[in-house]
Amino acid sequence: MRVVVKVGSSSLHDGNNPIWKNFDSIASQLKTLRESGYEVVLVTSGAIAFGRAEQKIDLLVDISIPEKQALASVGQISLMRAWCDVLEKHDIYSGQVLVTNEVLGSSTANQKSHLVDTFEQLFTLGVLPIVNENDAVAVAEIVQGDNDKLSALIANIVNARDLYILGTASAVLQKYPDVKSRINSVSLKEIDFLRTISVGTEDPQATGGMVTKIEASQLFLSDNNNDNKKSVFVAEASTVDVISKIQVGKVGTKITLR
Repeated sequence: MRVVVKVGSSSLHDGNNPIWKNFDSIASQLKTLRESGYEVVLVTSGAIAFGRAEQKIDLLVDISIPEKQALASVGQISLMRAWCDVLEKHDIYSGQVLVTNEVLGSSTANQKSHLVDTFEQLFTLGVLPIVNENDAVAVAEIVQGDNDKLSALIANIVNARDLYILGTASAVLQKYPDVKSRINSVSLKEIDFLRTISVGTEDPQATGGMVTKIEASQLFLSDNNNDNKKSVFVAEASTVDVISKIQVGKVGTKITLR
């Protein structure tokens, strides 16, 4: 069985330094998943955040899309180095996969097929694929999404059973920002309701907020190939053992098709 775990920018970098405790916590949980028999894909954001910090550009400074693309080019190297160093401490070796929404689309079936082949070979080698948007040639997730939609497309590509979207949002909240109004489980049959309660984000390092998480859920769950057991889990990345806790409903929100 396969799962995709997506981690947002603000969970990996605070604007000044990497958040190493989150890196280590996620790496440890990925190891547990793999040891439990899951094939795992990690979708990571954070390249722009790492690039900003390296170039000493304050989070409050407004920058253009081309500038963000350049910073992503700078930061992607440091982001991958951070993941590789932490993952190796947990005996996990990784490979970088940079993609665009266009490659994942049906209009580029040839490229899509090559991408599938790459994932299959990485799984065969026991290597953890680490995916990010290729920001030098694509801006979809820079503008809105922080890789939420990208993670859904990747989950469909690899035929994942579950998609974990981990960020600063603790769950889908019925009455934002009241954390006591956490929705434990909800189906896409209530998509209109979910849209009315979804909000964006005020985090300068993130884009999309809950809005794009709901859109990503719809994208992933609607492509179900008659598999109604697929689920999306939305939770806070910094929660200790967040993946095991969300699986049993202790934290976050589980989103299903029906």
